[in-house]
Amino acid sequence: MANPDRKPPTLVLMAGPPGAGKTTLAMAVSRALGWPVVDKDTLKSSMLAAGVPEETAGRASYDLMFDVGRDLLLNQGLSTILDSPAAYPLVIQRAEELAREAGAELRFVLCLARYRVRSERLVQRNTRPSQWAADTTIVDDGSGLWVPLLPPHALRVCAEGPVEVEAQLVLAHLRGTVPRRDP
Repeated sequence: MANPDRKPPTLVLMAGPPGAGKTTLAMAVSRALGWPVVDKDTLKSSMLAAGVPEETAGRASYDLMFDVGRDLLLNQGLSTILDSPAAYPLVIQRAEELAREAGAELRFVLCLARYRVRSERLVQRNTRPSQWAADTTIVDDGSGLWVPLLPPHALRVCAEGPVEVEAQLVLAHLRGTVPRRDP
């Protein structure tokens, strides 16, 4: 029997260009709330390491991300963070469908960072097989591509400062205690 006092789970979709700080911020929020993170890059990197062709691994990693998210939300009743660039309208649609199916509150967090900052991060990180080592396609902070994709209530975070500060902003957003702030 369902507990009527139990709050519905939350589904968070982290979005943004490579090197914008999505995974770092997702992990900080995960540690603070105890929510699992499903990282598309981890899934895709595992498939690539197993010899799955890039084209197949790309599509399958999104399918797996949503399948694992569905299991966490529906079967385990856990609020969940999906970590993905989310640069395609289909990813947004699938997140919306999953949230409806699970009766979950859906929150979007768009991580943005200037090109110079993202480029420095991409060069410095230990790149997994699915991750970009450089980004020559998005030469601004990424808002031009992502802002039109995401709903207006998406939280936009300029993820260039200390992750602890930005995590507090995301936590306040998830709790509904801070209005959306543009970077």
